[in-house]
Amino acid sequence: MGYHAAGLTNLVFYAIALLGTAHQLRVIWRRRAAPSAGETPTALISLNQLAVSFLGYYAFFVYGYCVEPFNHYLVWPRLAGVLLVLAILFELARDRREPRSLGVFAAGALALLPAVGVLVAQPTIDATARRVPQTLAVVATALLVQGFVHQILLVRRARRVGAVSLRMHVATFVKDFSLAGLGFAMGLAAGWPLILMGGASVAVKGVLIAHLLRYRTRGG
Repeated sequence: MGYHAAGLTNLVFYAIALLGTAHQLRVIWRRRAAPSAGETPTALISLNQLAVSFLGYYAFFVYGYCVEPFNHYLVWPRLAGVLLVLAILFELARDRREPRSLGVFAAGALALLPAVGVLVAQPTIDATARRVPQTLAVVATALLVQGFVHQILLVRRARRVGAVSLRMHVATFVKDFSLAGLGFAMGLAAGWPLILMGGASVAVKGVLIAHLLRYRTRGG
């Protein structure tokens, strides 16, 4: 009962977080439709931070179908998150037209294909194979922290928020609390990757949100 309560709670907050991510996409579209002098549609959005957010969603999407039993609370919401962040990465590649942003988008799209293929095929996944998404989750957590530090530094140096969506980061901040809660409900043996990423995300996003509130001057 505790597991399902935690899973449903995480699902609700994750849906709110997805709305926040969709808001970031709408901010980009709005800025492209009504450009401001000296501002690009994706100004100050950290490619670094978005890339590691994609990796985090991707890691738990894969982890969700590797654990026993199959974790619907992880798989389907994370797949939606992967697709939304991939759409934002596409917009960055479209706007900036530089090798790095194009490469990150292409790598994300190519990585998604085999992951979805494995989900559809539903092969038997043993404990050894399960270590792959666990390792990916640890790597994603470390990269997520440095990615958000990079976003914080961009905002701090510019002393403005640009196209960075405050709403998206507040929504995902709340979602990460419930992610850690779901990890505890799953038990430490299976849930420790969720606890690790949820706790680290809450800490670093709290700092970013404080900076966005401080420097917000236009549509974030």
